[in-house]
Amino acid sequence: MSKKIKTKRKKAKTRRKVRLFKRRVNKKKIRNRKPPNKKRGPAFKGKASKPQEGGSVLESLFGPSPKLRLIQFFFRNEPESFGLKTIADKTSLTRDIINREAAYLVKVGMLNKRGSGSNKHYQLNSSFPFLNEFNSLILRSSPVGKARLINIIKRAGKLRLVLISGVFLNKGDSQIDLFVVGDKLNERKLEAVARELEILVGKELRWAGMETNEFLYRWRMFDRFVRDVLASQHEKVLVHNLPLT
Repeated sequence: MSKKIKTKRKKAKTRRKVRLFKRRVNKKKIRNRKPPNKKRGPAFKGKASKPQEGGSVLESLFGPSPKLRLIQFFFRNEPESFGLKTIADKTSLTRDIINREAAYLVKVGMLNKRGSGSNKHYQLNSSFPFLNEFNSLILRSSPVGKARLINIIKRAGKLRLVLISGVFLNKGDSQIDLFVVGDKLNERKLEAVARELEILVGKELRWAGMETNEFLYRWRMFDRFVRDVLASQHEKVLVHNLPLT
């Protein structure tokens, strides 16, 4: 038998062994393959919203969402009517998101709509069946958790005193919502902080900030504004090395 024939037979034998080996491997894979889970629904696309640490009670219950932000905005500004531009400025939501979420709230009867296109205006529906229940839930709960509040405000400087009242405690007759005292407070950063809190709260804030030295001087001189703030119903979220006795 020639060498060429022997070589061809060896190659053919080797190919048969390789094919048999592949078949065995494929059979094992088929046997070990897990059956598809028929109960599994369609894959969720996108990230689920998670309540932010130190967030409000409502965010802890329902998670942060554009719809919740809109609902809080309208309940905290009842009975005013707002156009798209104003809502976008106050809530930091895009017009597309506002149109989508507001359309749903109109459908369920929570909001009223008048006008069309860019002239659309929305207002809380005073005939909404659960108006009182939502009003109580939203207004009685703090719009921002204390831990989150401090984390936001401390960007403006070294804090010595953070006092909340008004909208944070559901006290409409208070002359101020937020009072901040600190060292080396940056005015521009403090304004940015107030703007961010207004978006979270859903309402324009009455706030004031002072350097520690100015605050202590005015407090010792019985400054009327400082004394009125401290005498009104409030909550001290943070006090650090201030002799307020």
